[in-house]
Amino acid sequence: VYYICDNCDTRTNLPFAWDRYSWQIKQSLDLNGMVDAAALLSGGAGGASGCYGALGEEECGNDERTRKQKQHNYEWLCVMQPGELRDPRRTVRLNVEVVSSMVDNEEEEEDDVPYFLQRNGRSVVYKITGVCDFFLYKMMRRIVGTIVAIGKRDADLEDLKRCIDAYDNYDDDNDDDNDNDDPRRRTTTKIPAKLLQTAPAKGLCLDHIEYGIAI
Repeated sequence: VYYICDNCDTRTNLPFAWDRYSWQIKQSLDLNGMVDAAALLSGGAGGASGCYGALGEEECGNDERTRKQKQHNYEWLCVMQPGELRDPRRTVRLNVEVVSSMVDNEEEEEDDVPYFLQRNGRSVVYKITGVCDFFLYKMMRRIVGTIVAIGKRDADLEDLKRCIDAYDNYDDDNDDDNDNDDPRRRTTTKIPAKLLQTAPAKGLCLDHIEYGIAI
């Protein structure tokens, strides 16, 4: 789980929890853009295969070809050492939502929000939830950084889709060049720098771990 506060500046009075355990961003974020980015980055979501598995859209088989259709190649969104044997093709589910913590409106009573989460003013708190069969090093933080880049309008969804497709279509079995250990050099696709930012660690927390479940 990752928490973000937007519209934060020196005059923003954030409660202790959000000040210490969220990524504060000065400008406002585009929620719809971030939701669309999360859908693109979620394994299988919106893909041409129509295979969504545990996402609830459509059931599919467990053969190797179907498994790959449900996954994305996250090599460009994690840190991998040359020769590392971990498979970068992972199954991920992402969700972006607004956290309700405003207390200065008539529709919400102050008692409904714990005092250490209460906030006032223009700032909005976003919660990005990620479920994965195996998170690679810095993978969640880089996914969040990419989603925020879309939310800040520093990059667009077409660039993101182009990068995802380039790495999803890369076939490791056809790569016989042993000198090509850097995953970012395996395709000719240029990844915009704004899509490669790593979100700070302070907004990230592990919610829970489950075993033996379908992703």
